[in-house]
Amino acid sequence: MRTWLDLEERFRALLEPLQWARLECTWGAVPEKWRIVATGSRKSRHRIETLCGIGGRLLEKAVDSEAELEMALFAEPDPKIRWYRLLRSSCPEVRRE
Repeated sequence: MRTWLDLEERFRALLEPLQWARLECTWGAVPEKWRIVATGSRKSRHRIETLCGIGGRLLEKAVDSEAELEMALFAEPDPKIRWYRLLRSSCPEVRRE
């Protein structure tokens, strides 16, 4: 996968099997933990987790400077978690319950 458009195409292919999926996160006083729930199958969950990891690695290539790489988002070594954190920070639909 070389481009953002390739990644988008792969995510869109999962719309149907993952229509009820959601990303859950715990953070704060407890150690941060992420998980994708309500998926139709393990295979679908594995695919979305793989794509999130690829997205997290592509983020590194999308920044222009070392200063941006030092941001909190890029301090996370796991590219999948990096992608999840980006979703949490940039999506207005995120509910904080």
